[in-house]
Amino acid sequence: RSIDGDLLEIARTHRVLDVRRQAVESLGRRDGEQIAGLLLDLAVKDGPEDVQRQAVESLGRMKGGDVMDDLARIARTHPSSTVRQQVVESMTRRDPDQALRLIEDILRRQKVKERS
Repeated sequence: RSIDGDLLEIARTHRVLDVRRQAVESLGRRDGEQIAGLLLDLAVKDGPEDVQRQAVESLGRMKGGDVMDDLARIARTHPSSTVRQQVVESMTRRDPDQALRLIEDILRRQKVKERS
């Protein structure tokens, strides 16, 4: 078993929430497409909101890899407003212009929805 697998297992199942968040943070320091995929999975699967938020924050801090489209999808669809807010903050650190376009798009969609 790899260290990434061990960290993922801890992030998913450890009984102490802070340990789970720390495992997610450690995964985020390990860069790479596979790690990004694991963090995306943690961000959207059922689990503690704090773990999901940490996964989004870690994605935003990763070097390399293009996770912006995935983060934008989470911002549009995640049921938790705090996770969506973390997405916007994480995207803003990486690409403020893209984050602004996302916010504008979300607001535009919300207006259309309210008119319907």
